[in-house]
Amino acid sequence: MRVAIDANPMFLNRSGIGNYTYHLVRQLVRIDQENEYYLYNTATRDRELDGFELGGNAQVICFPRVFLLPQIPAAFL
Repeated sequence: MRVAIDANPMFLNRSGIGNYTYHLVRQLVRIDQENEYYLYNTATRDRELDGFELGGNAQVICFPRVFLLPQIPAAFL
């Protein structure tokens, strides 16, 4: 199965929910070799991705923040 995870907290906030998300994903990838994990985020700089070694069945996919804006309803802006 392919599992998509919103990894923004993991890349943009390295404490609290970001730390929790990182460790949860890291352990899921370690114990579950059957599924593929796709981590979606809006980090655009390489330094934001430093230190996130997750494993062979996880892939980080970066979307620029501008790419996501047209999809957000005006009421939330």
